[in-house]
Amino acid sequence: MAAVSDPSQLDPAGLCYHLIVMFRTKMRSRGLRFTMLAVVLLVGVGVVLAAVAGQLAGFFSELGEFVTRLLEAVAWPLAILTVAWVFRKEIKVKLKELKSVTVGAHKAEFAGNLNEATRHAGNLERQAGPDSEAGDGGQGATIPVWVSEKLSHADELVHKQPKESVVAAFEPVKSLILEEAKEAGLVVVPQAPVSEVLRQLPREPSDDAVRAVGALEKARRGALSIEGPIAEAEARGYVSAARTVARTLARQRPMT
Repeated sequence: MAAVSDPSQLDPAGLCYHLIVMFRTKMRSRGLRFTMLAVVLLVGVGVVLAAVAGQLAGFFSELGEFVTRLLEAVAWPLAILTVAWVFRKEIKVKLKELKSVTVGAHKAEFAGNLNEATRHAGNLERQAGPDSEAGDGGQGATIPVWVSEKLSHADELVHKQPKESVVAAFEPVKSLILEEAKEAGLVVVPQAPVSEVLRQLPREPSDDAVRAVGALEKARRGALSIEGPIAEAEARGYVSAARTVARTLARQRPMT
């Protein structure tokens, strides 16, 4: 077919053919460029995916190690919790039994310390002689008024609040010892046992006095460890022993 410079001179069929030839020629030249561009893009995408895959492999490897270590760390706790859940009813029963045993042990310890305090207080009373029976009169008149008031308050608490009466009865004993230590220039370490403070006083208190104070201190701590009230008779015995010890401490305290 002869070349035609002006496409408008062609008939419609020739014009269509001419346009198709031109489109195919253009597409061939552009198709090569598109193919090359696609190859470059595919290569680039492949390189990026390879790099990402390497990073993901390292990440998942570290994640796997972390999960493994985590499972190793929680394996025993999970096993213990599982066993505790399965046997929860039996454990509750055993805990109640253990609590009962613990309460019984605290009561026995309190009673033992109270008996020791009463024994040593009796020794102090016998050592003081008949004049000590005068109560807060006679030689007992050296007892400060505030000590007598605190002991009387402890007596009043015995019937309705026996445990509180034990705490109240020990306070004047403790205060007498700490005041004397302060007057003697002793440095008292916080939380130090009061019986040890008494032992360090310059006047060298008797062994019965130190042991009585130590037993009273332990019995007070034991009473606070007991759940519920203590027996009224035990509380009254404690207050009586504390009164004897306080009277002895006040009588033996150096005059200032």
